[in-house]
Amino acid sequence: MTAHRRFDQTPRPRRWLRSSLVGSAALALVAAGISSAVAPQAVAASPSLTRYPYLTDSVQTSITVSWATDRSATTGSLAWGPQGSCTANRVAATRTSITVVKTAEYQWSATIPVTPDTTYCYRVFLGSTDLLGADPSPVFTSQVAAGSTAPFSFVVLGDWGQAYAGSANPDQANVMKQVAATDARFAVLTGDTAYPGGGQSEYGDLQQTGSDVSGVFGPSFWAVPGRSLPLFNVTGNHGFTQGAVQVLNWPEANAASGSGGRYAMEPYPSINGSTAKSYPSMWYAFDAGGARFYALTAAWSDSNIGTGTVYADDHDAHWTTASAEYQWLAADLAAHPGGVKFAFWHYPLFAANSPQQPDTYLQGGPGTLQGLLDQYGVSIAFNGHAHGYQRNRADAAGLLTYVVGNGGAAMGKVLGCAPVTLYAIGAGGTSCGSAPVGQTDDHVYGFVRVVVNGGRVTVVPTDELGRTYDVQTYTFGSVGTTDQTPPTAPASVTATAASSSEIDVQWAPSTDDTAVKSYKVYRGGATTPIVTTASTSYADTGLDGSTTYTYRVTAVDTSGNESALSDAASATTPATPPTFTFGATDDATVDASKPTTNAGTSTRITIDNSPVNYALLKFSVAGMPSCTVTRATLRLTVGTSTDDKSVYGGDLFAASSTSWSGSTVTWSTGVVPSGPRVSGVPTAVALGTSYLYDVTPLVQGNGTIGLVLTSTSSDGARFFSSEGGTTAQDPLLTITC
Repeated sequence: MTAHRRFDQTPRPRRWLRSSLVGSAALALVAAGISSAVAPQAVAASPSLTRYPYLTDSVQTSITVSWATDRSATTGSLAWGPQGSCTANRVAATRTSITVVKTAEYQWSATIPVTPDTTYCYRVFLGSTDLLGADPSPVFTSQVAAGSTAPFSFVVLGDWGQAYAGSANPDQANVMKQVAATDARFAVLTGDTAYPGGGQSEYGDLQQTGSDVSGVFGPSFWAVPGRSLPLFNVTGNHGFTQGAVQVLNWPEANAASGSGGRYAMEPYPSINGSTAKSYPSMWYAFDAGGARFYALTAAWSDSNIGTGTVYADDHDAHWTTASAEYQWLAADLAAHPGGVKFAFWHYPLFAANSPQQPDTYLQGGPGTLQGLLDQYGVSIAFNGHAHGYQRNRADAAGLLTYVVGNGGAAMGKVLGCAPVTLYAIGAGGTSCGSAPVGQTDDHVYGFVRVVVNGGRVTVVPTDELGRTYDVQTYTFGSVGTTDQTPPTAPASVTATAASSSEIDVQWAPSTDDTAVKSYKVYRGGATTPIVTTASTSYADTGLDGSTTYTYRVTAVDTSGNESALSDAASATTPATPPTFTFGATDDATVDASKPTTNAGTSTRITIDNSPVNYALLKFSVAGMPSCTVTRATLRLTVGTSTDDKSVYGGDLFAASSTSWSGSTVTWSTGVVPSGPRVSGVPTAVALGTSYLYDVTPLVQGNGTIGLVLTSTSSDGARFFSSEGGTTAQDPLLTITC
């Protein structure tokens, strides 16, 4: 078993139209009616300036400027004014003592009032010293006026701030130059800034260098775009334990206060056996033009997991329906119907990058983050964590998701492509979907530029050399509409029992004076829908047998108007079919590094990729009546020792042979996977937790079933064998007729 290791790497869901665009960023700029400008470069700043001034918290009425200095004076100030009068006004700055490597410094911050869509310039001072020296005054344009119909663009960036020997990272430096050359009005992160731990030394400054030093505020990194491009922070797992550094370095207090959100360190209780600690709560919203932006916390500490997983702990802390963040987001979405909405958080809803897996805890219908965004018509969500770029298929309600984790940290590979993945690129030329195979990494490092023109949104991925690819344009529902006429109620609603646990509901399309965007399905007398979908049918699963269920449906138009309830339709599920269970007759681990060793009596069966370990299982299915097998599942339970858990739950195959015995089988015996992958658990697996693998294609009735479980991860998993656990922990095959 190898040690763990990791790459450092409303209410109206919307119909949208998409077209692929081919061309450069310049063509996209021309199409949007926006010009570009390159940010100025430092030439002669004062040696007392240790972090070049940078912008955050750009809201309708204010913006914040931050910088850092040595401690040669104890007063600091910011001068600003309209372009051409950069020192017309002055405000005192607040200071906080910080240490970068071993150097004592001051971090400074000042917030100034602004008028939307206005160009300003500024200078920063330590005592009476103009810290910018002979450098030109940085120029910025304040936030896009709320409700404005003028087109604008913004940048999405994630998983960056990594410095190698001498604080060098040419890929990341190129990304920063390209970001500075855009026409973007602001940037939004997808989490994980300053590798590997998010401390002040990793953020660094203009002078100090070294491995893992100055990966953010080094002279070739955020010092390039940050002086003129406001940034909105989103937290990730890297640096989550040092959240106070994020709060200080990326102030967003006014955006949080103005939206009723949070942006502070708070005490967290023990989650799934983790240690109670102070962690960052960072969720807030802001407006730009006709769009609303949601910066969310979906992250957890890698070093304080307890008995859960990082995904489970994040969910239980932030995304249950009783969680403060979930309730805030639901209330804010409900209070802001209409318009285009964007959401940003760290853990990916869908990902094809190894070793980071999709966060299934955030997926699903009502009561999940995905369901909440679907319910209130959020247009696009941007995630990070997986180090690469990925575009996914829209869900049933029209929610589009992207992974933007290619900002500069060590790149991960694209593996495990799924139908939801339309385009993905990663390290070593790996790819998914329509993406080309075999590209060099300079085509992968980059960011995403998004152009908003009313309800028309163009997403322009851009690599570190300025080349664009996978450009997509989407048209969402009308923005700022005054339509108040609801659609007609859905007609011809039917409910049909498909099985003891499923009822299929169908209805005829509704009509509307503008357009119908989605439908809500209600079960029984509930006032909250069980699903919002763009389809005219829905399969309601997970039901009880021998039970009658009643359904009503409403239609929702592009303005968020909801129709009256349809007539009711009912169906009764048949009785639950019989189920049969079988324990393993044989199980063992075979190890490529020990080809003649038998491990048939071990208390664990192991899967791993370094060295390669296969878990073999055999079941004798006997005594079943003649029936059609509708489902067969293998239950395995992760052991309770420290090394038993894994970041990957494994892949299941048929065994090449069933003529082996647990007491004699070895790697040299040659029992290997046969045929295509049948199923698996492509997520992290936690200690003492049971997981199900679908083996239905391999079970036809009575007979011997041979299975092989493998892993693509060098952080392998170990499960209880027949000799190692209790009855509730033993491998178990369950067959349903």
